[in-house]
Amino acid sequence: MTTTAIAVRIENHLVRFIPPSPIDQQAVISQLGGQETSGVVIKVLESPRATLVIDKEGRITVHGTHRVEAARAAAKELMLRLGLSDAGLQTELGPVIASFDF
Repeated sequence: MTTTAIAVRIENHLVRFIPPSPIDQQAVISQLGGQETSGVVIKVLESPRATLVIDKEGRITVHGTHRVEAARAAAKELMLRLGLSDAGLQTELGPVIASFDF
């Protein structure tokens, strides 16, 4: 009997980060060029490549990454650009979008 491994690819892993102090949406707009829409602020990063959504509670949701480490790097980049420390950043894991071949 021959067994074949299933190749699984993580396409997107939604991760939310909660900083010790809420991120100021207006600071993201004025300092980093974020765009406000429907009560959230969106900032697209080139490196690391990710889309960040800052909600009214000042939390950062990261879209477009496939590893938690990459999502954390994106959140950290946003915070450092705002002059904030990433110390105490809490992580909440959300849904994963994956594809596979067998």
